[in-house]
Amino acid sequence: MHKEINFEDAIEQALISAGGYTLGNPDDYDSDRALFPADVITFVQATQPKFWQRLTDLNKDNAATVLLDSLTKELRSKGMLTILRQGFKCFGKTVRLAYFEPNTGMNPEAFTRYEQNRLTLTRQLTTATGAIPDIVLAVNGLPI
Repeated sequence: MHKEINFEDAIEQALISAGGYTLGNPDDYDSDRALFPADVITFVQATQPKFWQRLTDLNKDNAATVLLDSLTKELRSKGMLTILRQGFKCFGKTVRLAYFEPNTGMNPEAFTRYEQNRLTLTRQLTTATGAIPDIVLAVNGLPI
């Protein structure tokens, strides 16, 4: 007999073992913002250190909140796909939340940025509406 849980387990195993995903924690999900804040912050800090330093210099203790507020606002107005493709504005600077695989190997820096993307698979998180999706895939903290 086939059970849904077995299907979920198979998807998880395949994506984690061969798909480049890591297992996320449902407790890390911010249902009000509809994203994984720590993953967003970690990605920005790792890939855009000059921007992060400028943001923390201007907003000492609440740089993370400023970044997440700007992101949430632009997600509502522009949508996830646009943000993933083009980034979003925060304090007049464009912040990238994904880097796509370069077509050629001519720019090793572009490939390094691409490799810094973090793909996560999270099971059984609770959304703001109370829904509990079986599996949520995310790129750098943004559920896709």
